[in-house]
Amino acid sequence: VDANSWRTTGDITDSWESLEDIGFEQQRGLYPYGQPNHWNDPDMMIVGKVGWSSNLRDSRLTVDEQYTHVSLWALLAANMLIGCDVAQMDHFTRQLLCNNEVNAINQDILGHQAKPIVTDEKIEVWARELNDGTMAFGIFNRGTEDATVDISNFMEMAFTRGKTLRDLWTQQDLPEGTTNFFVPSHGVKLLKTKPGSISSGQKITIGTIVYDLEEIDKSFKLLHDNGFTSCEINYNSSKCTPELAMQIREASAKYNIPVTTVVGVPGSNCR
Repeated sequence: VDANSWRTTGDITDSWESLEDIGFEQQRGLYPYGQPNHWNDPDMMIVGKVGWSSNLRDSRLTVDEQYTHVSLWALLAANMLIGCDVAQMDHFTRQLLCNNEVNAINQDILGHQAKPIVTDEKIEVWARELNDGTMAFGIFNRGTEDATVDISNFMEMAFTRGKTLRDLWTQQDLPEGTTNFFVPSHGVKLLKTKPGSISSGQKITIGTIVYDLEEIDKSFKLLHDNGFTSCEINYNSSKCTPELAMQIREASAKYNIPVTTVVGVPGSNCR
């Protein structure tokens, strides 16, 4: 089909179940198809006064669920089609849809769609690279209980250690080294990295290895480009295959980034 955008799902409704299925589950593997002039569309926004004709009502999503909705659509580079009556927007809905820093993530010209980088029970981190070399990511709590999330392993894996983080909803820079975040049930923490004090020539620890062959070469290239001379990999899963182990060894040799320490688990093939 010769089109610039296409629906990837059925119709969305203003419920957590619909948002969770369409936004998370049905978009999970679609990032390779999202790029400039080729946009995945998970359907319209379900905030504000929604419904048909004169039968409008407030969205049934909670406040935290609406933050999750807009944050995820921004990260997905999704079409931000307002599905409510703009004449009846309240202050909260306007603030939700008119945050210039959140919208800048959605409109980033690199056009990369976010993908899930970390999945730990009901906590997920979805991240996308941006045109300025930084990264935007959301820490999502899909569970029914509030949670405090430590993202230090993710920060290591994404090579963002030592970089300042910015909270995009509050539009405030966070203290350097901040890695613990409170994320309410069905809520989100939407962040962006900023250039920081990361120094070359040091060892880096990849706290959680991404089990994706396409990511291995890219990961070692990032290490090389940032001036790192070695890395330490912690395999906290038994998913590592001989094929992945060979890919790691080849990338290590290609970019002259020796793996100094490998911490495995019983059953791992990546020792």
